[in-house]
Amino acid sequence: MNKYTLRRTLIEAVRQSEPAAATVDDVMTYPMIEMGAVRRDEVTAELAGLVAHDYLRDLCPGRAPLYRVSPQGRDQVDRETDLEEYIWGEFASKFAKA
Repeated sequence: MNKYTLRRTLIEAVRQSEPAAATVDDVMTYPMIEMGAVRRDEVTAELAGLVAHDYLRDLCPGRAPLYRVSPQGRDQVDRETDLEEYIWGEFASKFAKA
């Protein structure tokens, strides 16, 4: 799974847990993550990146993380705003042909 697909999948995995927040274990059991055999260290690194770029929120920083989708993350997976390169890569709006 490429990094952009993984990032979108992680946002969807966290979103599936709503209205509760998601743990790393919840994310690891998301079908696309399990079927893709994505390693836990790769998932945690990408989750941290998504938090750093404000696509996810960590409700317990400094402890076992609890993730919730931020409005910016929701907009990206729902395609409500311009698609951003961190999530969509070459399919981001700035690369779209006019």
